[in-house]
Amino acid sequence: MVTTTKRWMSVALLSMLAIGVGAGILIDRLVLAPTVSSDVRTGDGHHRDHGGRMVARLRERLDLTEKQASELEEVMNRNHETARQFWSESRDEYEALRKQFRRDIRELLTEAQRREFDDMVSEYEQKRRSRHDR
Repeated sequence: MVTTTKRWMSVALLSMLAIGVGAGILIDRLVLAPTVSSDVRTGDGHHRDHGGRMVARLRERLDLTEKQASELEEVMNRNHETARQFWSESRDEYEALRKQFRRDIRELLTEAQRREFDDMVSEYEQKRRSRHDR
C-alpha cells in the first residue's frame, strides 16, 4: 500500500527528474546547439569537427601558441571519443529511465489525459527524430 509520504516523495522525485531533463534540453538548445549547429555531420550522424570550433574560440581568446592549440585539439578529440563511448553505453539506461518516467506520469492521469499525454509524447518524439536527421 502506497502511503501519502511515499506518493509525495515519488512526485518530488519525478519533479526533480523533469526539472533536470528540462534544464538539460534548455542548455542544449540555448548553449550547445548554436555551437554544434554549423558542424558538419558524417553519414553516421556524428560530428566530423570534434571541437574544432571550440579550439578556434579558445585559441583566439586565450592567445594560444600553435603547440598549445595542437595539444588542445588532441585533448578535445580524445575526450570527445570518451564522451561518445559513455553516451553510447548509457543510452539504454537513459531510455529505460525516460520510459519509466512516462509510465509514472500516465498513472496519475485520467484516460482522456493519457490519450492527450500520449499525443504530446508522440509529437515530441517526432520533433526529436527530425532534429537528429538533420
